[in-house]
Amino acid sequence: MAVKSIDIPLITGSKVSCTVSMKRNNENLTVKCDCSTQTAVCDHIVSILFGQGGNMVSHNMPTEQQINEFLTETDVEQTFILLRSLMIQETELKVKIQKAKAAFGAAIND
Repeated sequence: MAVKSIDIPLITGSKVSCTVSMKRNNENLTVKCDCSTQTAVCDHIVSILFGQGGNMVSHNMPTEQQINEFLTETDVEQTFILLRSLMIQETELKVKIQKAKAAFGAAIND
């Protein structure tokens, strides 16, 4: 496979806030964002890989299917699958914790 790359400009409000760049060379996928966040994985990258690119600049941007094809059979794919699974579990745990706190609060206030 030849080297492929896509750039995904994202908007916040009415202006481009950052661009997520994906570069694939055989099984190696590099994903970067030019936002000011100092973390290796910013929310922009995660939202694009999760298919939540609702703030992409235009309808000419890559579709969720194209992004998934970029990700498939790369060194990033399995680690992203694990991350996605853990983030879903985290969300479910947060809901359970809130319910447990509410029940605890009710129990100690009777």
